Amino acid sequence: MSHFLIYFTSQGCIESMLQDYIRKNKVISETKCFQLLSNLFEEVDQKVKDKRYAIPGGHKTYSSDIEECVMLYHNEPNKGPAAEEVLEKYLSDREKESCSILETDKKLTEEDRVHASTLN
Repeated sequence: MSHFLIYFTSQGCIESMLQDYIRKNKVISETKCFQLLSNLFEEVDQKVKDKRYAIPGGHKTYSSDIEECVMLYHNEPNKGPAAEEVLEKYLSDREKESCSILETDKKLTEEDRVHASTLN
């Protein structure tokens, strides 16, 4: 009977250690992935700050730059179990920025179109 109790106690301990390892691994993965994304998006962030996407067609360039960063992120090995979850959150957090750039692009493109039609 005591072997039976030791077995189940050991199993509980092993399960607890496994769950602890899984939690720690996820936290490390999240940290690594956020840092990687921060590094990959550094140039995009600088372009946003410098308003280099605030031109007609700027949203297309922005979207292309985002796609390139995502591709580089996917190509980076050893991101761990939180890789896709972190990417989804990171891109979701940038959604307002994307919408703002799109609205600016539309406005400037329309202004260019109106200006060009007045010249003709």
